[in-house]
Amino acid sequence: MDLNSLDDRAKLANLIMPHVEQVPDGILKQLMLDRLHSQTGFAPRGRAQQGRRPGRSEQAPGQRKLPGLVARLVATLIQQPGLVERLSPEAVSELVADDYAGVLEDLVRYVLANPTADAPELLGRWVGHPFETELQQLAGRRFGLGADALAEDFTDGVGRYLAQRARAHRRTVLADLKDQPTAENLRRYWDLKQTETGGD
Repeated sequence: MDLNSLDDRAKLANLIMPHVEQVPDGILKQLMLDRLHSQTGFAPRGRAQQGRRPGRSEQAPGQRKLPGLVARLVATLIQQPGLVERLSPEAVSELVADDYAGVLEDLVRYVLANPTADAPELLGRWVGHPFETELQQLAGRRFGLGADALAEDFTDGVGRYLAQRARAHRRTVLADLKDQPTAENLRRYWDLKQTETGGD
């Protein structure tokens, strides 16, 4: 591993943390956490004090949670990163458009750039992130589907997600234009109309 690489540092932290969590609370555990932080730059939230990973019931009120469809797609992608290859080039291009920076989009971008990435590597990128615990739980989700059915479910789900995202974007553009009828907002609305009608 190259500790100058953020991805490798995240992977290292993700690999070591389960072992550190098994150590009883005390000075040794604190020293191990401090060493992990000095080597990787990741400081597990509250783990030095609690000595365990926070569970679902310990999340703060109002903490964000991935929507159902996104959670399903993320769980599938973490377990089967190769399914990105089953998406059409148009779907991939739309999914990784620069305007969007969600968890699903980030995972797809990373898998495209790192085709051999596996679940531990993908999860390692989210150490210390607000969605870390949820992503680890999603990685263990079971679907009860065969390989072909799971691939079809994933591609269909991505299509539904992109349609939902496009509708939300349209609502935002229209609301911005209504609230502030500026030349910039009018241009954004016109660009959206051109995209929807194929430039006609």
